Amino acid sequence: MTYTGAAQNIARLLGGDLTVPNLDPEIRDGVVYCLNAALQELYANGQAWISEQTLEINTVVNQDYVELPVTVQALLGPLWRPIEQDRLNICEIRSRAEWVELRYGRSSNGSTLYYFHEVQQQSLANSTRQRLLLYPVPTEVFAIRMDVKIGPPAFTENNLLTTDPLPLPLGYGESLFLPIARGKALESYLFMQTSATGPIAKAYDIAMTTLEYTNPDQRGGYRVGTPCGY
Repeated sequence: MTYTGAAQNIARLLGGDLTVPNLDPEIRDGVVYCLNAALQELYANGQAWISEQTLEINTVVNQDYVELPVTVQALLGPLWRPIEQDRLNICEIRSRAEWVELRYGRSSNGSTLYYFHEVQQQSLANSTRQRLLLYPVPTEVFAIRMDVKIGPPAFTENNLLTTDPLPLPLGYGESLFLPIARGKALESYLFMQTSATGPIAKAYDIAMTTLEYTNPDQRGGYRVGTPCGY
């Protein structure tokens, strides 16, 4: 399923056609809302096959932190440094105070062994900053890998008429994403297809149930980092 296919489907439920010039801006906004709400619904369920991935970030020489991308919503742990065919685990520090004690109370040369996950809200809206504070300070560039939970991509008006495929794992466009997006359209005062209310609501419920039981990863919870002694 493509962006434009999904967007046009929702537009028709709201009484519009995206190919018509000078389409009512409220309909365009409604389509964008429904598509984004559906993506957020999918990602909010916490299914690993939708929202988890392994991220790799390179350190900076003589810099005691690395920034996490804004798409990261949660650090699942553990962290490790790939070394040839092996890996060196990086141990979690549970508080910033512990990291400060290490960072400024000991020599900071050598390979990174510890990290503290710092999360701070910034002054701008939707601008939470996440950093990994490292100890010892890296003296060379190397990769750090970690498992993370990412947030959903965002639809904009620029996406509505593109033929790119939807950013959905395992191709669940028709069976999951579209029924959920159509269910979101029911909430809009612009919704026009009142005769289809029942079938759309039923398809939405089926999609949400399907989402719950089609998780290929049945671990039952997030992995967490194991603190190391020092």
